[in-house]
Amino acid sequence: MRGIRCVLLAVVLVVTLGACGCKNKNKDTAPETGGNPLRLDQAGGAPAQGVVRRGAQRQEIQGILENLAKYYELYRGENGRPPKSLQEFRAYLASDPNARKLVEAVDKGWLVWVFDPPPNTNQVLAYEKEEFEQFHNRLVLFGGGAVKLMTDAEFQAALKGQ
Repeated sequence: MRGIRCVLLAVVLVVTLGACGCKNKNKDTAPETGGNPLRLDQAGGAPAQGVVRRGAQRQEIQGILENLAKYYELYRGENGRPPKSLQEFRAYLASDPNARKLVEAVDKGWLVWVFDPPPNTNQVLAYEKEEFEQFHNRLVLFGGGAVKLMTDAEFQAALKGQ
């Protein structure tokens, strides 16, 4: 009889404690928003503030520039000549449903394009409009599809060589 009372008391105790819950359960906490703070806009943009965020952004932007170089070469192959203007190149990108993010990148205006004269492999095709202030560097896309991180002095020398 004593064993039944102990089991019954234990069940009542568990049910009572379970119904009460813990004190912080009803505390009004908003869920974290924004997701991963290092996950940046996939269409690129002005240089991020801070070394860690810039490092993550640099990877995104380098991928965008490499993809833009591939589409530039595809345009040249299909049309027998490079695009004459940004509008012409943008229209070509917009015709491909797989290039949505690239169209967004072009529309945002964070890249400066050099279409005239048409660049060769050693000449600048596009570059970040703003440099990363902490290290005074920017990503630069060359006509042959290479993407390089260049200091401001290196970048100015590459532009003069055109």
